[in-house]
Parts: sequence; structure tokens; C-alpha cells
Amino acid sequence: MTRLSVFVSLLILALLSCNRNSTGGKSDFKEIRDSNIIIQLMSLKDSIPDTSVIKYGVRIFPDKQIASTLSEKSKEDLWYRMDSSFYLQSGSDKQYASVIEPIANGQKNNYEYLLIFDKIPKMDTKKLLLAFNDKFISRKIHYFQLNAQ
Repeated sequence: MTRLSVFVSLLILALLSCNRNSTGGKSDFKEIRDSNIIIQLMSLKDSIPDTSVIKYGVRIFPDKQIASTLSEKSKEDLWYRMDSSFYLQSGSDKQYASVIEPIANGQKNNYEYLLIFDKIPKMDTKKLLLAFNDKFISRKIHYFQLNAQ
């Protein structure tokens, strides 16, 4: 990797770890546990809020046995082919992430991403779901119920 890509990866990782927001004791951390995967979702806030986007950090932990048997192609897919794996859903409306940036976190057998969604005025934020269409590990769609943004 070039120095610039290492710097950008470290910067994004620092943003993910430092800018997690908790409001009034209410946690912006959510987790789904399935038989062969754990998915963690963290709402991210900037120090200067950008009201045109919604940002999340996602960590995916495959079961240890599954992680040890993933092919090199599947591992590569988890790094480079996640572009349609995350979307916001309100009723039948879907909004795919405008940015899905894999984060090199230095840990083995888990995957981390920065997600950025453009806000769409017509979406009902009180009934908003974040969907993860897992094409490479569990082959299921997992849904997080989100609070109003």
C-alpha cells in the first residue's frame, strides 16, 4: 500500500474510534448475533454535523470455524465487493450506501466498514431499517431497527 492509502485508512479508523456518539445515556451501538456471524453497528457523528448524510461504522465477525474456512476469494470479496451489501429501508423504499469504505483494523478474521448514506427527505426515519445483505458468510439479510435520525 502507498503511504497515502495507509494514512487515509488510519484516519478513517481514528474517526470511527473517536467520534462515536452517545446521547443522554442512549447507546448508538447495536448488535445482531446469528448462529454463524456477529454484526455490530455504531452510529457516527462528526464534530461539525453534516445533516445531508447518515454515517455508520459496521464490524462483522464470522464464526471462528467459518472464518478459518473462508476461501481467499471470499476474503477478497469481503474487502472489495460489498458495494450493494448495505442499504437503508423505509417501507418499500431502499437507499444504498453512497460510500462503503473497508477499514484495515489490523485484526484477524473480522471486517470493518465505514458507511455513508445520503439522506432522502421522503424516507420515514421513525420506521427506518439498516439492512446488511450478507452475500459471502451467512447468505442472509440482517436488519437493524434504527431510531429516528
